[in-house]
Amino acid sequence: MFFIDLNGALGPNRFGRDVFIFAINDKGYLTSYPAHRSLNDLNSIKVYCAPNSNVGEWCARKIEYDGWKIKDDYPW
Repeated sequence: MFFIDLNGALGPNRFGRDVFIFAINDKGYLTSYPAHRSLNDLNSIKVYCAPNSNVGEWCARKIEYDGWKIKDDYPW
């Protein structure tokens, strides 16, 4: 797994805002975390990319599913 902080030590240093998780999938490709989760998983288990839960570990996965764009339904 790789943690990427878009702005280094500057805040807010929160998953889904400026920190995103990536991993190497079973085929050896870099992908957003968690690589095994489907779009249905992301939509049904919203707690992992939701501002009211203070958790954002799966937000990179949502951005990838949205064509690497931050769309209007992005939680932050």
